[in-house]
Amino acid sequence: DQSQLAEWEQGGAAGLHHFCAGTIWFRRAILQSNAARRDFELRTAFAETIWAVQRSNPSGYRYPDLVVQLAGIMYEQERFEEALSLLEQSLAQHPTSAVLYSALATSQWKLERLADAKETLIEGNTRLEGQSAEIHYNLGLILLELGETEDALSHATAAYELGYPLPGLRNK
Repeated sequence: DQSQLAEWEQGGAAGLHHFCAGTIWFRRAILQSNAARRDFELRTAFAETIWAVQRSNPSGYRYPDLVVQLAGIMYEQERFEEALSLLEQSLAQHPTSAVLYSALATSQWKLERLADAKETLIEGNTRLEGQSAEIHYNLGLILLELGETEDALSHATAAYELGYPLPGLRNK
């Protein structure tokens, strides 16, 4: 719809049709079992997403959403360090973006860098003054993984008080 398009464009995103195409290709790639087809779909997702990223305003408030998708594609292409670097660079520009902290920590977690993921989320929680349900939720999961159950419970409580909708942390 036109109002959503306008909101994204006002937020600094350009070439949204390329970003959306990149989203579709990325989702297809994630589900693809044929390695050659998956590689093609990831390359296509990257090309579409980078087109939008390169034409968008890096200081716009929607820019982190574009970067998170691009980093996710790079991660799936096993370009791990590039993906992490991209997220870290974007955090320098957007130090209060919960989505960037969560994406960076999730990537670190997948790479079994739990201490780094914990530190990333602690920094994000500090920068956002404890007001991100997503950061509290992810930090709770990491802390559980590290065996820090009392702190995990504290962050789980905060996440759900802030309205986090998924029950995974509560169930654990």
